[in-house]
Amino acid sequence: MPTRRRPPSTTSTTTPKPSTSTSTTTTPRPSKLAKEHALTAAEEAELHEAFSLFAEPMDGEEPYGVMPISDVRRALIALGLPPSSPAQLAEFASVLDPDEEGFATYEAFVGVCALQLHARRDAAEAEAAGDEGGAHAGELEEAGLAVTMLVTAVVMIGMGYQGSE
Repeated sequence: MPTRRRPPSTTSTTTPKPSTSTSTTTTPRPSKLAKEHALTAAEEAELHEAFSLFAEPMDGEEPYGVMPISDVRRALIALGLPPSSPAQLAEFASVLDPDEEGFATYEAFVGVCALQLHARRDAAEAEAAGDEGGAHAGELEEAGLAVTMLVTAVVMIGMGYQGSE
């Protein structure tokens, strides 16, 4: 015959240990994607909120859905990260949608927004230091080219391209 369990006692013999933390609020931890782009959890949450305002659901492939390329400019403006020129917007569109399907994924959107956030930080730091910031435009162009190459490589790998053998 199985042993019977005792009902829990109504009086507690152990006292709860006080928390060693002095702060009652906890800050959210950045996700892997945020860490890859050197973003804080709050910045990523802001990007996610803006993306979700314009996103459309996509069956199974993208957990966050996809954003129409036509809405990218509006989302960037809503975040306070507008493209500096139509040429920059076109470059973003080519990075976000290399296959020209008309949609941007969340991960690619975060990458472009991270570039804009870092450019804004760099400009603010340069302004505070009294620098004109002329070198930053070249750095942004270089970073945009690197992102384009990375996205192209990822797409080619996804399509099964292995290179010359």
